[in-house]
Amino acid sequence: MEHFQQLPLIILNFSLIALASWQIGRLFAHFNLPKISGYLFTGLMAGPFVLGFASKEVVESLRFIDEISLAFIAFAAGSELYLPEIRGRLRSIGLVTAVIVFVTVLG
Repeated sequence: MEHFQQLPLIILNFSLIALASWQIGRLFAHFNLPKISGYLFTGLMAGPFVLGFASKEVVESLRFIDEISLAFIAFAAGSELYLPEIRGRLRSIGLVTAVIVFVTVLG
C-alpha cells in the first residue's frame, strides 16, 4: 500500500530524470559522443549512490525494467557498429567474447 502513496512522487522523479536524460543525451551528441552515453550518465547521477533521486528500494522494484532497458541499450550499441570497420578485428573480438563466456559459465 505504501508504494501506491509514493506513486505520484515516483512518476514525477521519473519524468524529471527522463527529461534530463534527453537533454544530456543531446549535449553529449553535440560533442560527437553517442546519446546513449548521456542517458547512462544521467542514470548514474540520478541513482541512489550519487544524487539520490531514486532510493535503493525503488531501484530494486524496477529490476524488470532494468533488464528490458539493457536489451534496448545493447541493441542501440549494436546499431552503431559498422561491419567493414571492425572486420579486421573479428578474431580478437571472438576471442574476447569466448573468454567472457567461459569465465561467466565458471562463475
